[in-house]
Amino acid sequence: MAAADRSRLVRDDTEAHATGASAEPTATGNPVGIGVESNSMQASPVPGCLQALIAEWRFPRPAAGNVEVSFPFVFRSIAGSP
Repeated sequence: MAAADRSRLVRDDTEAHATGASAEPTATGNPVGIGVESNSMQASPVPGCLQALIAEWRFPRPAAGNVEVSFPFVFRSIAGSP
């Protein structure tokens, strides 16, 4: 993930890039319906990398019925990082 958008962050190191992700855990905890929304990183590989990582996550079993979880992510370069 770190390398997925490094070139963009190096060029634009003062800007934070925010994105939101959502998924619906199944009865076994596997995420389905994974979505990533990002206005500032759509043209980069970051949304696809994030979807692939979330697909590997496991969630607690929902107590009843279907649930949707969502979470924000903010990516920012660190001064002096390669």
